[in-house]
Amino acid sequence: MPLFSILIPCYNIENDLPNAIESVLAQTCSNYEIILVNDGSTDNTFQVMKSYEHYERIKVVDNSPNKGLAATRNAGFKYLTGEYVLFLDGDDTYSPDLLLDIEQFLQRHPNLDIVSFGSGRFCDGKLISDFVHPEHHECVFNGHDFMKLHLKRKLKQHICSFAMKLSLLRKHELWFDEETPVGEDQEFQIKANFHCREIGYLGKMYFKYNVRDTSLMGEPFNRKRLTTLNVFERVYSYLRQRKADKAIIKNLINYSSIEYLSVLNKCIKQGAYEFIDDIRKTDRVVHLNGALGFDKFSLISLVLKTAYRISPSLFIAILKTKNLNRNASR
Repeated sequence: MPLFSILIPCYNIENDLPNAIESVLAQTCSNYEIILVNDGSTDNTFQVMKSYEHYERIKVVDNSPNKGLAATRNAGFKYLTGEYVLFLDGDDTYSPDLLLDIEQFLQRHPNLDIVSFGSGRFCDGKLISDFVHPEHHECVFNGHDFMKLHLKRKLKQHICSFAMKLSLLRKHELWFDEETPVGEDQEFQIKANFHCREIGYLGKMYFKYNVRDTSLMGEPFNRKRLTTLNVFERVYSYLRQRKADKAIIKNLINYSSIEYLSVLNKCIKQGAYEFIDDIRKTDRVVHLNGALGFDKFSLISLVLKTAYRISPSLFIAILKTKNLNRNASR
C-alpha cells in the first residue's frame, strides 16, 4: 500500500496536465500513486492521460460524460489505496520535495490526521500572492485549535495544500457536494478539519496554484457563484449537530459572514445586479452573533456585519457607488 494517493481531476487541460503529472513524478519520495480522472474532456486531455498509463503507479479513470469537479473527485475516491490522500488540480503543480517532507514529518508525528502546507497563487509564472506561514513550520495543533486559526484566516489552507488520512475520509463519509460548483472545497475542508485530532503544518511553499481566465473562478459572475452561499448554512448545521464548541461556531459565523459579503461585493463589482435579490435571501449568517476579539479578522467582520445590519439597502448602495466611481476613474 502506498503512503500517498494523489487524486487529479482532468477536464480540458491538455496543455497544462503534463506539468501537473510531471511535478508528482519528480517527487524525491516514490511512495505514492496517482489517480487521473477524466471529466468528459472534449479536447485531447484523455489522450494525454492515457500516455502515462505505462507508469505502474498511475491509474487512468474515465468518468465521462462531464459531471463537474466535485463529481470527478468523488468518482476517484474508490480507486484510492494510499494511507493519505492529496488533491491536485490538473493545471497546478507541487514542488519536488513535498511528499518526502510530509513523510519525514509523519515519521516524527505518526498520529497526524492531516498535514497542511503552504501554497502560492501564480499568473503567467509570476507569484501574485502567497499563503505560507513560516512561523508555524512543523507545528502540531489539535484539530479545534487549527480550525480556529483557519477560520480567522490566520492559517490559510487550500483544498490542494493538505494531505489527509484516507481512513478519516471513509470513517466520516466525507464527499464533495456535487450540486455546489463553487465553495464545495471549503465545505469539505471545514468538515475534514473538524474531525481531526491532530493537524500538522509545514510552512514552506509546496503547492503552486495557477490562475487561468478559463477556470471556473475566472468566469464572470453567474448563478454558479450563488451556490457557495448555501455551503455555510450546511456547515453551520453540520457543526451544530455534532456539538462543536462555541468558539468554533462563532468563528465560523465570522468567516461565513465575510464570505457572504465578499460574494455580494463581487456581484456588484462585476455589475451583475440581477443577482442581488437572490443573494439578499441568504443573508441569515450576517445576522448571527460571531466571535468577538481584537484580532484584525474579528474586527473587520464586526464592522462590516454591523454596517450591513443597520441598512442592507444603504450598504449595497455604497458598494454600487464605489463600483461606479472605480469604473469612471479608469
